[in-house]
Amino acid sequence: MTYMEAYYGVKKVFIAEVLAAISALAGIAAAVIEANAGQGTGKAATVLASFGGILLVLTVISYILSLVGLHQAAKDEPFFKTAFTISVLGLLCSLAGGVLSAIGYESAQSIAEFANQILQIMIIIYVIYGIISLAGKLKDRKLEQNGKRLVMLVTVLLFISIIISLMADMFSKKAGEMVVGAVGIVSALLLFVSYVLYLILLGRAVKTLGDK
Repeated sequence: MTYMEAYYGVKKVFIAEVLAAISALAGIAAAVIEANAGQGTGKAATVLASFGGILLVLTVISYILSLVGLHQAAKDEPFFKTAFTISVLGLLCSLAGGVLSAIGYESAQSIAEFANQILQIMIIIYVIYGIISLAGKLKDRKLEQNGKRLVMLVTVLLFISIIISLMADMFSKKAGEMVVGAVGIVSALLLFVSYVLYLILLGRAVKTLGDK
């Protein structure tokens, strides 16, 4: 195994993204329930709270595992080091937004969330470039070409998802819960498609790194 640290690191990132994909599915289910909550009872609120708890746990586990994986993979490929650094910046950004929001700067949380979405896109881009770089070193041209094609597609899908999320925030002030819920479902579906494409590339990278 030529790049052992990269193999185990990317494998951890792969597992983290599987958890993130499961979280996205739970988010879709929560959006559907929320869109119909007006016609239900307190039971809908209980279900939503349960989904919220699941999403929180999965997000925390996924984030920690991804950080560990990126740090390990960075020993073999500099692109992963950049992705790790951006991940840490994202954590600091979220913490700063939460603190500022708690002391009265309510808009800080929204700004931090938007900044974090941009940082997440950057992380994925650098991870893909890391895979492309390793594939080139290992002479796996198919993986290298797949990475180059997917990096643009995944980036476009994630940016569209962010735009739709911003639209949902605007609609929430002018439209009913059904509209907000529908927009949320579209956003979650786009995120899920992005995760699937990203997972495919990560899975292939794990296999290539393990074989070589």
